[in-house]
Amino acid sequence: MSLHSETPPEVESEIALEIDPVCGTTIDPDSARELDLGVTFAEREYLFCGPGCRATFVHAPLAYAAAGRDAP
Repeated sequence: MSLHSETPPEVESEIALEIDPVCGTTIDPDSARELDLGVTFAEREYLFCGPGCRATFVHAPLAYAAAGRDAP
């Protein structure tokens, strides 16, 4: 299952979306957490669109965390 955002633009602006650090896809953080598609690395939570991107990150987190979003 993939969490690519299919939310209408008028609703999407009301939802705090995340960017998958591996592929750059916009995702719904609540859905990603519900499906266990998150990883904590260096005291930050990273969320993913699917198990493939999560596995890629886990295999080489430094390659993707360096390009990740700013800390909350």
